[in-house]
Amino acid sequence: MKKITKITAICLVMLLACMLMACGGPITDVFYFQNDCGVEMDGFHVSSTSADDWGEALNLSSVGKGSKISLGTVKLVDGVGASYDIGAIDHNGMNYEFYDVPINELDILAIGPAEGDSCTLTITSADGNTQTYEGYAYEN
Repeated sequence: MKKITKITAICLVMLLACMLMACGGPITDVFYFQNDCGVEMDGFHVSSTSADDWGEALNLSSVGKGSKISLGTVKLVDGVGASYDIGAIDHNGMNYEFYDVPINELDILAIGPAEGDSCTLTITSADGNTQTYEGYAYEN
């Protein structure tokens, strides 16, 4: 009977330790940015639809043509599944803006090239479904 109690106690302590470790670290939402613009991208932003500004760029360095980066250190303020405003700027000073776009964990957000004053954002979900959003393109 004593052995069962010790084993149960050890299991409970281990479970509690795991729960505390999960709560103690920063919680991030993993999603990806893919540069399909045809030119190097210098900044990529995701902000709450209620925010007045874009905030800091999420990428720490430029993103090459055709490259995909993980944005796994980002905490989506409104949670996954909520809608966000998405902005990017390329190496030539072209701005790309998309509004009210839902982002889910493991989504791939691919910004296509500007065509006049419009551009597209294609989101591919983890299960392979795609959704395309129209956006605005303008020079800074």
